Amino acid sequence: MLAQRWLWYGGSAASRAARLASYPASLMFRTAVSLHATAYRRGFLPVHRLALPAISVGNLSVGGTGKTPISNWMARTLQARGHRPAIVLRGHGNDEAALHRKLAGPGIVVVEDPNRRRGVQRARNLSCDVAILDDAFQRLEIKPNLNVVLIGAESMNRRRLPLPAGPWREDLRTLARADILVVTRKTAELDQAAALAQRLGASAQIPFAVVHLSVRCFHGLRARVRVEGAELRGCRVLAVAGIAHPDLFHAQLEMLGMSVAPLWRADHHRFSDREIGRIVQMGKEVDYVVVTEKDAVKLRNRWPAAVPEPLVAVLDVAWDVGQEMFLAALSERSRESPELMLG
Repeated sequence: MLAQRWLWYGGSAASRAARLASYPASLMFRTAVSLHATAYRRGFLPVHRLALPAISVGNLSVGGTGKTPISNWMARTLQARGHRPAIVLRGHGNDEAALHRKLAGPGIVVVEDPNRRRGVQRARNLSCDVAILDDAFQRLEIKPNLNVVLIGAESMNRRRLPLPAGPWREDLRTLARADILVVTRKTAELDQAAALAQRLGASAQIPFAVVHLSVRCFHGLRARVRVEGAELRGCRVLAVAGIAHPDLFHAQLEMLGMSVAPLWRADHHRFSDREIGRIVQMGKEVDYVVVTEKDAVKLRNRWPAAVPEPLVAVLDVAWDVGQEMFLAALSERSRESPELMLG
């Protein structure tokens, strides 16, 4: 992913040349995606019903928009309203599934299956009554009851080239396939994110919401002792991040007043024993080691007991715009029969 970041966002002459060389492949990718969507839209390929009411949460670009925290928020919300929800995801080396299980807590089932239709059936066999499909917007062979698309406000300030020259799976025109647009923001101002949501929602003729994904507090990696963000103001921290957009994590910590030394790795990175040893040594030069929730699930059982534990940055989901609309749609669609969705 770090090599991809160099290709997608780098400003050097070498990065620009690599993007130019990749552009023919991007045109082929965009054409293939368009033909694939047309085949489903015109009925050349079948669309299957699901065994349960299903809410899809996806995005148009690769990673970093907040699918995991928002999917989990939805599952917990449905559980609080009397449902038995399942989160169904493809699975990426078990880190996302493990994070979902940690965030969701008891009573919420997590199913890993690259075949979403089969995964939903497995959830039904486990007595679930609604499924949250994590990263399923491009799964055109199924028809969810509610299709939610996330766009990161910060991503709109970057180059928007298709894979492999850029991180975009589909272009903005495919928002018309969604039922609700959610613009997420980590470092962007509310007025910027709200204006973007309104513009894109109006263009696609779909309702929109804005969600703030902020770091409010930290927990010890093992002890789970809570530390408020304000307590770390002025501290020197080593920020360890194996996620899609480590630069945004870095910026969030700086916004809390920390002096940040970055240690970035690829999304879904598996830390070796040697790397953990290096992090321990680098941690001696700062006040704290800080890791993301996604990386914490991979480090928790491997962190040396004899050295101070890292702090885990906890993402908070706060609705800026559109929460009532979203809750109403979530409540209505989670009770609809899947058969009705195929017309």
